Amino acid sequence: MEKTADEVKRLQSCINDLISVLALAAIWSGSESSQMLGTLLDSLLAILRLDFVYARLSDGSDGPPIEVVRSGQHGHSSVQPQQVGRALDRWLTDDQTASQCVVSSPVGEGEVSIASFSLGLAHEVGVLVAGSQRTDFPTEVERLLLRVAANQAVIGLQEARRSGEQKRLAEALEQRVAERTRQLTAANEALQRSEAFLAQGQSISHTGSFGLNVSSGEIYWSEETYKIFEYDRAIEPTLELVFQRIHPDDRDLVQQTIDRGAYERAKLDFEHRLLMPDGSVKHLHVLARALEPSSGNLEYLGTVTDVTERKQAEQKFRGLLESAPDAMIVMNRQGKIVLVNTQVENLFGYRRDDLLGQEVEILVPERFRARHPQHRKEFFAKPRVRPMGEGMGLYGRRKDGTEFPVEISLSPLETQEGTLVSGAVRDVTERTRAEEALRQAKADLAHVSRVTAMGELTGSLAHEVNQPIAATVTSANSCIRWLEADVPNLEKARAAAARIVKDGTRAAEIITRIRLLFQKGTQQLELVDVNEVIEEMIVLLHGETTRYAISVRTDLATDPPQVMGDRVQLQQVMMNLMMNSIDAMKDADGTRELTIKSQRAENEQVLVSISDTGVGLPPQQADQIFNAFFTTKPHGTGMGLRISRSIIESHGGRLWAADNSPRGASFYLTLPAKVEAHE
Repeated sequence: MEKTADEVKRLQSCINDLISVLALAAIWSGSESSQMLGTLLDSLLAILRLDFVYARLSDGSDGPPIEVVRSGQHGHSSVQPQQVGRALDRWLTDDQTASQCVVSSPVGEGEVSIASFSLGLAHEVGVLVAGSQRTDFPTEVERLLLRVAANQAVIGLQEARRSGEQKRLAEALEQRVAERTRQLTAANEALQRSEAFLAQGQSISHTGSFGLNVSSGEIYWSEETYKIFEYDRAIEPTLELVFQRIHPDDRDLVQQTIDRGAYERAKLDFEHRLLMPDGSVKHLHVLARALEPSSGNLEYLGTVTDVTERKQAEQKFRGLLESAPDAMIVMNRQGKIVLVNTQVENLFGYRRDDLLGQEVEILVPERFRARHPQHRKEFFAKPRVRPMGEGMGLYGRRKDGTEFPVEISLSPLETQEGTLVSGAVRDVTERTRAEEALRQAKADLAHVSRVTAMGELTGSLAHEVNQPIAATVTSANSCIRWLEADVPNLEKARAAAARIVKDGTRAAEIITRIRLLFQKGTQQLELVDVNEVIEEMIVLLHGETTRYAISVRTDLATDPPQVMGDRVQLQQVMMNLMMNSIDAMKDADGTRELTIKSQRAENEQVLVSISDTGVGLPPQQADQIFNAFFTTKPHGTGMGLRISRSIIESHGGRLWAADNSPRGASFYLTLPAKVEAHE
């Protein structure tokens, strides 16, 4: 009976122990795997009075396993789970519940009996090992209790894993939802900003957007489109409302354009007017693209731009263009004509519509067309107001093929399409004729001036010619006398003949120079040695300088650069200036000296100065001496200095005067070493 009572107590104790183990699941909820194993091992250590209990748990990944150990021996509480695991490693691969196994204690001294239990099938979850120094360990009850504990551990661990996975999934889902929410919020904010920027951009550019379903007539308008049409935002737009605003004169055109676009499913690009309730007129530019959604209905998505200001500016520009006195042509970078005024029609003989879109070279002869593309390229590289082909002698070509001289001025014209070229073309036929007549008149006047000057020098020139002629006669008589002697003196006769040749040549040169100055003709350009011209005039005016006791001194540059000019005209200038100096000194007291210098100047120019010791420039009138008809001579024409300056300037040079100190005047002229022909 007493034995039965003990067995009942042991049975009750076993049941209580099992209940304690089963109750652990209630406190494991939400715990980590290592925490669950720790509470389980603590309970088993206390219930079964074990020396140690060890568990190894696979974490289900490629990482290291989770190891937990509890020791019942004092002084060994700091034993490491990995140390125990290595000591028991050979007994952890099989389930040792069927038999008793004695091993060296992994947590202290001596030997212990151990029992291992698989957590899950084939150690899928892990392993549980219990050890005791009792020789009867484990008993059937202890083995049952450890098996139940192992099963509970598996159930708890699997539940923990499922709970953890669900928690991770929930957290991941929550993060994804939060991230998606942030993305949607950011996208919504960006969309709102984009819509705000779009609305602001449309407002600034006066451009609205619209959508049109051709089949249903349904229309979408942006905020700016409502503003352009001046309809309340609450009103639903319709084609009827659109046509109410379209100018009556443009309604048929708009309807035809829409119908044609719908039929051809083509892009729409056109302009029309709106007639607003207050009577004002707006100009719209419509641009739309055809879309075909899956429904098959034709839809248009496009923009409407208020171009009223541009149209007004164009109308103002056209008005200015029409009021311009010159023929005005506007062309693009490709040389296509985009705008002309009435004067172009009148000047070139073309109708305006015939010119628009044509290349501007249609108005230019063959021989000039190749230059135009290069001129345009240079102009667009640096747009500025300037003449085109300056100094080239440009010509225009009328529709009938006739050519005429023109003057062209180019100006940049900035537009929304970019920079255009505005060209002002002027017919200079009459001016060219007038300039030619003026040049001829100047030439005639210069000739008259030379003839007049030569008339004044008749006495001196006759004396200059008579001298070599008389010397020639004397030498001829001497030659005859030496030849008729009883014994002819051939040497002296030869010397006399040589003097005849010399004096005859001198007389011929004087007559040649006089004839040149009397010649009348157009400007003949050639390379001229300025020193030679100076020396020729000194010889020609030798009689005058001798007559008035004027000494002539020269200081001429050695090997000066030649100039491109008309020799006769340059002779006339030198003669005029030297004659003026002679006139200024012929009645003067004291030394009478004419000094002529030539030298190289800057920029490859020749500088010539003619100085005298005469009466000097007229007081208070020095700046007028080059004016036409101004003279200080009693019988002067007042044209000598004016003609001289005109000749020098036509050669690309300058002519000016200055007083000398203490008396007299100097005239200076510069000539470029080489100058192209001047017409």
